[in-house]
Amino acid sequence: MGARLICITVCFLSCLNLNHAQRIAAVVADRSTHQPIGDVFVFLANSSAGTASDDLGRFQLELPESKDIVLVFSHINYELFTLEIADIRYVRDTFFLKSTGVELEEAVVTVQKKPRLRNRRLRAFTKAFLGENTNDKLVRIVNPDALLFQQKDDRLVATASEPLVIENRKLGYMIRFYLEAFALYDNYDLLYRGNTFFEPISASADEERQFEKNRLETFKESSRHFFSSLARHQLDSTLYRIGFSQMDHHFDFINFTPIQPSGIIAAGQEGDNYEIRLNGFLTVVHLNTPSATSPQPSSPPDLKQGVPQNIPAAQPEFAVSYLRSKSNKIIITKFGKIINPSDIEEYGYWTTQRVAALLPSDYFPEE
Repeated sequence: MGARLICITVCFLSCLNLNHAQRIAAVVADRSTHQPIGDVFVFLANSSAGTASDDLGRFQLELPESKDIVLVFSHINYELFTLEIADIRYVRDTFFLKSTGVELEEAVVTVQKKPRLRNRRLRAFTKAFLGENTNDKLVRIVNPDALLFQQKDDRLVATASEPLVIENRKLGYMIRFYLEAFALYDNYDLLYRGNTFFEPISASADEERQFEKNRLETFKESSRHFFSSLARHQLDSTLYRIGFSQMDHHFDFINFTPIQPSGIIAAGQEGDNYEIRLNGFLTVVHLNTPSATSPQPSSPPDLKQGVPQNIPAAQPEFAVSYLRSKSNKIIITKFGKIINPSDIEEYGYWTTQRVAALLPSDYFPEE
């Protein structure tokens, strides 16, 4: 079967409504001295909205009218601070950061031993993190030296000494990825999480048109497009076929049962949220995306295979995505954001869309 994606908390599981925004003005200060801190980068997680504090620690930023805002504060001499805001009406006027206690001039450069081993691990990380089929001429990690690797039992663990900078010349963004966790298991299961900030790349008019075309194509392949269409009851039957599947003891998907979209989604208890009730694995057949693999079982699991096998009823000639939830439900907003990502386990096509396919949460096509 294909690789499993245990948990991702990055932008393709995020969405912010910036159509109705409210400007906040606040100050960033040192937790111990209460002195203001300048040059703190403050941004809405997984978006292109960010700013920096001035010499008096002051900043202003537009916040969406949403109940699940995440603000990130970054400064080289202070610990990264991430704050979830449940209600923008109660945003504080001062944010305090904890000093790392290490000045810039105290930094020590460590010589990496065993360069061949490191290069092999870097290649494995890059392929898993950016995506198996990423064109490295268009998408690259600018500062790979920030990565540190360690083999722990059955998994490769990666940490980063600074935000990873990713140049994506396919979608037209420079991305800062604040890596919180990364583990690539020997069976090719993958766990990674972090917050991202997107800055558009300066481009000519022709390049910008190509960027926008690529962004639109990428968005239409994303889970955000699927779930937002499902929430609006506008799911295109020419693009998707959905149903439920079961997993057998060989870890193959069987017994695909088609369902109507209207039969699985209902308004939740909190305003704009919706609940998708699951009976097994939610199975999404991407009718516009051919399968990259042959319909033969794979053993052992192979990261190169993006679609679990042995699924004749789910039309194996097309790419397929599978999601299940520990709570037997997926909670989404009308903008396609999954509210309970820690419950979700994914297999198949969407798990192959890694950082190279990320779009900011405030991106929406004009159409």
